[in-house]
Amino acid sequence: MTRHKFLAVAFVDNFSLRDLAAALPEATLAPQDLRLVPPEGGMLFFFTFGAVVFWNVPAARRDAELARLHRILPGLTAEVQRDDYEVVEDAGAAIELRAGALIVDRLSAERAGVIASTVGQSAAMRYYERIVAGLFARTTRLVAKMERRGTVPLGTRRLLEVARALAARPSLLLLDEPASGLDVEDVRRLGALIRAVAAAGATVIVI
Repeated sequence: MTRHKFLAVAFVDNFSLRDLAAALPEATLAPQDLRLVPPEGGMLFFFTFGAVVFWNVPAARRDAELARLHRILPGLTAEVQRDDYEVVEDAGAAIELRAGALIVDRLSAERAGVIASTVGQSAAMRYYERIVAGLFARTTRLVAKMERRGTVPLGTRRLLEVARALAARPSLLLLDEPASGLDVEDVRRLGALIRAVAAAGATVIVI
């Protein structure tokens, strides 16, 4: 019986796998991800939705690879969402969930890739939920304060409308000129939010 550890680190930014592959010549570009095998063993999976997943990678190597990622992408956000998951490889066992861990009879690189993608998407979704909750709380407080004064700017109302729509965790989000009436800072926040929604797996259409 062998225990495997998957650790996902999700960013608000999306990744260009081709750009990362050019900066990481030792990595292998696959259709759905970019894979890197460090000298100490284990494997890293990079995904376009802004997550890197470590499979059985020692802590020191994880820190080193994250530091290298920040050097490659200097504009990468410092705030991240981390999720971890345990998989138990037990020859002859039936595939099942047991005590919060996934039991498999054999953990191949292909299966590890599927698990890494799932854990990475989970971390990206949790990051998205944090952003939505934060935006909703900040905008609600601001609107309440302005309503007491009898004036709520169009841009603030627009952010609140978007936050309310996102709170339902839609699979498809259609936005009609969402940046109309927003100032530069609100446009930046809205852009980060839309990227996080798309990274979490939702389809976003902006008109």
